[in-house]
Amino acid sequence: MCDNYQIQDSLKLKKVSGYCKHSIAREIEGFTMWAENNWEDLKTEMMRMWRKEDSEQMIYTRVYLEEYATRPRDKEDLKDYYRQYDMISKELMLKMSWIHIHKGVYLWPAFL
Repeated sequence: MCDNYQIQDSLKLKKVSGYCKHSIAREIEGFTMWAENNWEDLKTEMMRMWRKEDSEQMIYTRVYLEEYATRPRDKEDLKDYYRQYDMISKELMLKMSWIHIHKGVYLWPAFL
């Protein structure tokens, strides 16, 4: 959310609702953090509130990777599977959240 563009937090607060649907803009402007002009807390709250609808946030979770690894697939899908699995697992390794999976089992791709 504007992190790569050296935009000041005050400008982010001023502009963010203009990039949203009207109903979402009203919700954003209803947050306490909006009224307090606190961009970092507003950003955190928006990401938390809409996490399940944000595929970019959801794809980089252990739960998603576990579900993705167990989906049935055909041979012609394996190349895409490995590419996607590699991308997700690398991101999780950076976060170190991939290491411990239920009962100490490590998740690696398996053919079903």
